[in-house]
Amino acid sequence: MHTTRYYTTTIALLISLAGSGPCAAQEIPTHHLVVLHDSLFLTKAHIQNTHSAIKYRADTPYFYYFQETIHESFSGSAGLLLDGPFESFFKVDNRLYCQGAFAKGLKTGAWRYWHTNGQLQRQERWTNGRLHGSFREYNEDGTLSRKGRYQKGTLHGRVQTFADGQPKQSERYQKGKLQIKNQSRRFTLTFKRKKG
Repeated sequence: MHTTRYYTTTIALLISLAGSGPCAAQEIPTHHLVVLHDSLFLTKAHIQNTHSAIKYRADTPYFYYFQETIHESFSGSAGLLLDGPFESFFKVDNRLYCQGAFAKGLKTGAWRYWHTNGQLQRQERWTNGRLHGSFREYNEDGTLSRKGRYQKGTLHGRVQTFADGQPKQSERYQKGKLQIKNQSRRFTLTFKRKKG
């Protein structure tokens, strides 16, 4: 009976020491938060702690952190890629300027931007570093000024502009190219001959 208690106590002690000793498995953080200040903005970004081995696409902007600054590049990164939540605030009154997220240096998901008065300025969606999905733009008074869709980084489908919140103009895009309706009009040219 005393032997069983001894072994149980010894095993429990060894387990507790293993969990806190130098041989214990410890979770190593893969990201950290950086806070940047400039004359206009206070920015909070999550970055990876190590360089990622990724294949860069030349047509897509990547965002990375290097020497206390966030950079944008189409050819690679000299620093650590942004990866996770991103927020930037107007320094004057701490109101949000923009909010979104990055995945391995690429913009992803919903992004929102605000005017200096706090009204929403723009909503957009990103997939793999390209605008993809619906977007909406707003005036400083909060009224809708423009809406449409992107497909793989280019305007696609109907894009509407608004005045005083009412539809003003509608255009149609196909893979980034404005589509012009083929309108055949009938007209008559009249020629006059000069006498003489």
